[in-house]
Amino acid sequence: MGQGVSRNGMPGGGDFYGSPIYATSLSHDRQTEVRVSGDSDTVQIGPRAQLPYLETAGMRRQDFFRRLGLLVKTRGSRITQNAEVVIADFYRLDGKRFVPRDHGQGPQPTNWHGLKGPAEASCGLRVGDTLYAINHRLVMNKSKGQVLRQINSLLEKGDGATVVLTWKHTEDVEVVSWENELCMPPPEGVHTQMENEWGPARPSKISSVSI
Repeated sequence: MGQGVSRNGMPGGGDFYGSPIYATSLSHDRQTEVRVSGDSDTVQIGPRAQLPYLETAGMRRQDFFRRLGLLVKTRGSRITQNAEVVIADFYRLDGKRFVPRDHGQGPQPTNWHGLKGPAEASCGLRVGDTLYAINHRLVMNKSKGQVLRQINSLLEKGDGATVVLTWKHTEDVEVVSWENELCMPPPEGVHTQMENEWGPARPSKISSVSI
């Protein structure tokens, strides 16, 4: 009794103590959506599409964040129920090595070198952003390992469906001294017109709106 649920989890990826909570809409300047297709070698981040993953020989597809060029960590604690997955740095591929950009090559942009990952190349994500939702379901009190397992299980279904990761931008923008400031390079990839690009995101189909 219950062993199957304990072993296989709840249908639809829900929690044991309640149904999944659908994320509320964020305005365009508070979020970036990462759209991943399980059978594609490229990813769409915000309005920039066809961005290639960072790959090395013998790299596992399960190391999803590294393929995006993101160094993420768990901030907070699941014990105190405030755990969240946050971007700590960007990875660059220097030869065959993944090098943290800010912590490995220093805070000055003039010292950065190597191949950019799709997250950095898109200019859509930044250090301090937190993972807000997976397929429009709110990510609550989850560690990096739990989130990775959830993303990989969705990608391994093999049905070709797109997995949507919603990242919430931090309100704190890192201050760069004017001596180190450089013009932001134009984003890479192919621009795609997004729905409601310059307005608030449309409400979730699940939520009802009464006037």
